[in-house]
Amino acid sequence: MESITLKPCPFCGGPAEFAYGGYWGQEMFKVKCGNEGKCVILPETGAFFIKQAAAVVWNRRSDNA
Repeated sequence: MESITLKPCPFCGGPAEFAYGGYWGQEMFKVKCGNEGKCVILPETGAFFIKQAAAVVWNRRSDNA
């Protein structure tokens, strides 16, 4: 299985992590900031049926920011 690389949090630079859950009766995936207690924003993506889709949305940002 291919490894999925997540960019760090765009607000605090902390590590990103996958969050799993059962939504609407199916397993779904989110990506969120894993720097709880230090990141005041704690961003997260919406829920996706495909893990890679959540990663693509999380990683989609300007490299110039």
